[in-house]
Amino acid sequence: MITNKLISIAVAAAMMAAGCSRDYNDDIRDEYGSLLDTPSDDTPSDDVEHHFDPTLVMGADISLLPSYEAAGSVYRDAAGNASDALTLFAQASMTTMRVRLFVDPTGTDKAVVQDLDYVTSLCQRLVGAGFGVMLDFHYSDTWADPVKQYKPAAWEGLTGSDLTDRVYTYTKDCLEHLKAAGVVPTHIQVGNEITSGMIWEDGRISYGSDTNWSTFAALFNSGAKACREVCPDAKVILHIERPGKLDLQKQFIQRAMAFNFDFDVLGLSYYPIWSDHGTIEAFSATLDYYAQTYPDIAVMVCEFSYNYAWYPTDATFDYTSVYPATAEGQRLFTADLIAMLRTHSNVTGLFWWFAEENEKNDAGYTGILSNWINRGLFDNTTGCALPAMDELSRFLEIRE
Repeated sequence: MITNKLISIAVAAAMMAAGCSRDYNDDIRDEYGSLLDTPSDDTPSDDVEHHFDPTLVMGADISLLPSYEAAGSVYRDAAGNASDALTLFAQASMTTMRVRLFVDPTGTDKAVVQDLDYVTSLCQRLVGAGFGVMLDFHYSDTWADPVKQYKPAAWEGLTGSDLTDRVYTYTKDCLEHLKAAGVVPTHIQVGNEITSGMIWEDGRISYGSDTNWSTFAALFNSGAKACREVCPDAKVILHIERPGKLDLQKQFIQRAMAFNFDFDVLGLSYYPIWSDHGTIEAFSATLDYYAQTYPDIAVMVCEFSYNYAWYPTDATFDYTSVYPATAEGQRLFTADLIAMLRTHSNVTGLFWWFAEENEKNDAGYTGILSNWINRGLFDNTTGCALPAMDELSRFLEIRE
């Protein structure tokens, strides 16, 4: 990754001098021949009048935006003109923004700083700019995902009904605080990627067993109860991942229904760099299963992204023969994913994860990330919006 960054830095000055209008097709034409010689039929045109479906939502997780702004990151449109990031997101037709919330972040990880005060300030800006808010409760002091769901330090001594009650009061207090500040979330995730349960060890579960599911359900439903009471119009989301593994999806959703989880939307993460997230075709098969088996459950893609540079060395699935890790490859992936999603009427939302990643500032680079992820919607070396940004509004168009 250090070598990758140095290469990126070396070309940054030349790219900035030329603005952000370079032909990204050149990046992969040598290797992939005529793949990009013909423009995609899905490429949006400024001359096309769009008709959007008001029942659909589209946006991005931009939880680090204030940190990048404080570090002097310069956000630019595709032509290289400096702009406010929220303006660029609005111009891309985004309707709702996702923001994660940690209980008591320690600050040792510069990406894990979203406490209640930080989130309140950011969400006030979002509401003021006309966006809806998807609030993502992590119920942890740090990242919560399938391989870690660490109990907050302040809750360490709580178990059983005491822990369940704490989830309820914490969720209720946060939502009441936001509501008093003029922020009423339109969507609320009760936990983040909780296919292994939540708030370990108390709420840890496995796919293949009913063990501890009653505790898991009690924890989830206590958070959902607070959401229903404080924000009765918000959609409650049950957020999981690995959509390429249909057998695991079936095991999880069948138990969630059997244990009476209270939710409105099934949220999915989709990162095709991981083999258990699958190809676009495998993801489509999972969506078919949900539509056929649970037709009343809406589905949202709460997280997705794809690399525009430096395909991860630890990836467990190589998709680069179809979608190379270039800006144009990222755009093609986005276009094809949206084309697939539009064939599924049960899919009602789409959110890019970490869209705000932008290490460029006037002094050089921010240092917020020690290893760049390179899956955002801005080029880390120039701050310019990437071509994938122009594809996203397609998701919102009225489906035939």
